[in-house]
Amino acid sequence: MPNGNYYGDTTQPYHLKVYRLSENLGTDTAVNITYYNTSSTPHETVAIGSVTTLVHPQKRDTVFIRLADAFARDLYGHMRGNTEVMRSQATFRSYCKGICIEPDSLGNKAVYQFAATGSAAIIRYYYTEKGLYNVNRYYDISYLPSKQYNNLRFNYNSSPSAFFRL
Repeated sequence: MPNGNYYGDTTQPYHLKVYRLSENLGTDTAVNITYYNTSSTPHETVAIGSVTTLVHPQKRDTVFIRLADAFARDLYGHMRGNTEVMRSQATFRSYCKGICIEPDSLGNKAVYQFAATGSAAIIRYYYTEKGLYNVNRYYDISYLPSKQYNNLRFNYNSSPSAFFRL
């Protein structure tokens, strides 16, 4: 959710894409690792979700991004079948190393600061248990603050300084 800080034109739609990381951020036992905004972790090239929305930074509304059906079906299959992927933190991290939430560097006209608490769900998976009475349920994949960092870059393409970029 936005924490209220922003720079730029907040009246324009904001574009975000979600990608799966292709490498883990450290290990489960690496408690002393620090990440900086100059750090970079590779992600897959195909987005597993995207959203175009208006962000109201002062309202601090949650930004919802629908994930791709293929990713959701695969995750649900592991949850429902209680496969090896779901049996430990280590095996789940092999399956889903993390996510990258990336803004559209050409179309967005604002920069927002987002915040999440350690207890916040980063992915909430909604499903329905079918039976005599259908029951709507959800499963949360939590956010781990120690495995998070922000990488800030500027896209110099289409700017006056593109000529001077080394």
